Amino acid sequence: MIGALYGRLFGRVMVESFGKMNLSKAEAVQWEWMDPGVFALLGSASFLAGTSRLPITSVVMLIEMTNDINMSLLIMIVVMLAKFVGGLFTHPLYHSMCEFKCIPYLDSQINLRYKSKKVNLELFKAADVMAAPVKTVNVTESVRVLANLLLDTNHGGFPVVISEFGFKKTFLGIITRLELIIILTKTISFNAKELGKEDMEKIGISYPEVS
Repeated sequence: MIGALYGRLFGRVMVESFGKMNLSKAEAVQWEWMDPGVFALLGSASFLAGTSRLPITSVVMLIEMTNDINMSLLIMIVVMLAKFVGGLFTHPLYHSMCEFKCIPYLDSQINLRYKSKKVNLELFKAADVMAAPVKTVNVTESVRVLANLLLDTNHGGFPVVISEFGFKKTFLGIITRLELIIILTKTISFNAKELGKEDMEKIGISYPEVS
């Protein structure tokens, strides 16, 4: 509706500016394309493509609604221009809706800058961003080791390893920080007095009164 309104407004301006000239019949035929309804259609196509950034969907929807394939070329041009111009100023409508609903959104390309220069993460190795030694968790681990691991680091996850089959450490999977905290809250499965009260409060676990 918004796109159709400003499109038709622009069409009326064109008609009022050029449609009332004293022209011959041959010249008047050249200005017959100035139909405000056509401008309304192109305006709605531009607004739809500019906000959604879905060019193919926008073209198909507009052609299906008008049932006029003769306007397909103009609609394609307007849609591509609207998508390009919209991309220069802001992100799509669906991206804004994700932000409004607090849904994490990752762009196709990460815009990372270091010292005012754009950094391409594809040129880095894992060793460039990792710290040694790697903090790992064994399949069977003591409560105190897990608590100290959470207190001393701020990692979001830890590799789970096992030492068998002749290898020093075999990678089994990843356990997240949240999962470790949930495990430590299950104080029924271990003696909570193994941890100090201050340590549990730092992790975010309430210290139970164990008799």
